[in-house]
Amino acid sequence: MGMGRLGIYLPDEVEKRLKDYVYKKTGSFRGQSHIAVEAIKEYLDRHEHELEESENPCKALA
Repeated sequence: MGMGRLGIYLPDEVEKRLKDYVYKKTGSFRGQSHIAVEAIKEYLDRHEHELEESENPCKALA
């Protein structure tokens, strides 16, 4: 499976929570990308249907 690259800005609180979680889970800071990918997949699984149900996709995202 190929991997795309996406640059994002996280609020300081979210970045701290991510780093704390990854460190507690793995004992290092490696694995942040894997956790972020899983979180994005879960978000999309929960919310993609909103686009299909909405006549105006822009409103579905608001």
